[in-house]
Amino acid sequence: MKSTNTISTADLLKLIKETPNFTAFSDQVPEVFSVCEPSQYLKQLLAVHGLSKQSVIQAANLERSYGYQIFKGRRNPNRDILLSIAIAMQLSLPEAQHLLMVFERGALYPKNKRDAAIIYSLYRRFSLFETEYLLDQVNEPTISLGKK
Repeated sequence: MKSTNTISTADLLKLIKETPNFTAFSDQVPEVFSVCEPSQYLKQLLAVHGLSKQSVIQAANLERSYGYQIFKGRRNPNRDILLSIAIAMQLSLPEAQHLLMVFERGALYPKNKRDAAIIYSLYRRFSLFETEYLLDQVNEPTISLGKK
């Protein structure tokens, strides 16, 4: 069996389908169900991208104490706050999607116009300001205000 770091979702789905019972499946790949704490994932992203909490909080246009509480795991931010953090950190789309998953928020969906605009922004490494401008131009709710 492959390591779960390299096993694809398709392979996992095939294994679920072919395994006679769920316990047998979960015993084969227990690491799949290990959950990364949201604050731990944020810490990993900071290290990987060489960023400071302070710079991300400022770029995400978050209130300072609220931002630090998110990074410490004391607050569970909504989807738009996570998107502003993802944009501020200049995350790749897979990293942003994983961030949303770890916090149990909905993934970006390209058939949704607002999400598609955010995906476009992530691919082009737009700033939060540029992303907000794009959303406003296509008449979609902005991230910071959540309003049209």
